[in-house]
Amino acid sequence: MGRVKLAIKTIETAVGRQVTYSKRRAGLEKKAQELATLCDIDLLLILFSPAGKPSWINGSKSPPEEVLMRFANLSPQDRAKRKVEALEQLKRVFKKLDHNVNVEDYTRVPTNSIEELHQHLQNLQLQFLHLQQRLRLYETYQTLEEANSVERVLQKRLEEVRSRKQQLSNLCVAPYNESMEQQVLFLLRRSMQML
Repeated sequence: MGRVKLAIKTIETAVGRQVTYSKRRAGLEKKAQELATLCDIDLLLILFSPAGKPSWINGSKSPPEEVLMRFANLSPQDRAKRKVEALEQLKRVFKKLDHNVNVEDYTRVPTNSIEELHQHLQNLQLQFLHLQQRLRLYETYQTLEEANSVERVLQKRLEEVRSRKQQLSNLCVAPYNESMEQQVLFLLRRSMQML
């Protein structure tokens, strides 16, 4: 007894969609690994489950970030050309399998132009790099110069806090309190950790 040919249409129930997604994702992962190994290619599939949970299948030796950056660095014209080629191939496959799928539903151009989206992506990449550089200040240091630089910044901030504390202390009638300095140092450390 052979397999039954399934009509390609949206599954009605949410549970059915999730079960089918899980089963087919496993098969897709296996095929992606095989394709990457056989053809020695970098491969990255980005998926969103029916529940909206993102995941990816990395079928290559390269890290997913590297593969994604290679794709992001393609010109908008190259991406549009490859999309049209892939959709044409998909049309031929569905026609050969006698499935009634309207590929044109997937070719709709978004309201933003490809160039605008590419520019937006570049801006986001620059913001990401800037944030990475800021975070790197608080991570482990690679060189003694980096550690010394961060130490100088922290010492300067500590001196500013002590100076301000002294000003406030002069305004107050209450005598100097060492525990207050410890509280300020604790709050300073905590605020630095949040950055």
